[in-house]
Amino acid sequence: MPMVLVLMAVFCGANFVAMIFLTWMPSFLNSKFNMSLSMAGLNGTAWLQIASVLGVLTGGYLADRWVRRRASGRMLVQGLGLLAGVPFIFLTGNTLMVQVLVLSMIGFGFFKGFYDANIWASLYDGVQPARRATALGLMNSVGWFAGAAGPVAVGAASARLGMGACLSATSLAYLGFGALLLLG
Repeated sequence: MPMVLVLMAVFCGANFVAMIFLTWMPSFLNSKFNMSLSMAGLNGTAWLQIASVLGVLTGGYLADRWVRRRASGRMLVQGLGLLAGVPFIFLTGNTLMVQVLVLSMIGFGFFKGFYDANIWASLYDGVQPARRATALGLMNSVGWFAGAAGPVAVGAASARLGMGACLSATSLAYLGFGALLLLG
């Protein structure tokens, strides 16, 4: 049961960051890089999501191989995904070059996929079959509720600190929750 609580806490943190990026990235691209709203909307989602699909496929395959050797294989892949995403998240908010921005969003999306591929499989590793639907519903509810707080928090903080700094600061959440997952 303690591992399930760790997985839920990490899911809250990962959703917090994901919702910030999905909500604020188009506005950030419009204001910092002078992209039209249509191009900012496309670039703010496409790079992350396409790379995430590749990350989900890679992370799922890798986790299924690792879990054969260690019971914690899926959670290790999740932790790796979060920690490897940290520099990409940080660069996304700090770069002044569009090329670096795109590579950063691709890197973040790819490693976000490593984490995402194993959310439910890791939960199921720690929950008996008769309770899995309840556990999934609870984790999903709590996780997305926490995720909804992210855009509100960044919206308020960005007026004082700037959107780039706020986006980069979310890398600390990925770092902390990635460490929690690996230590858990």
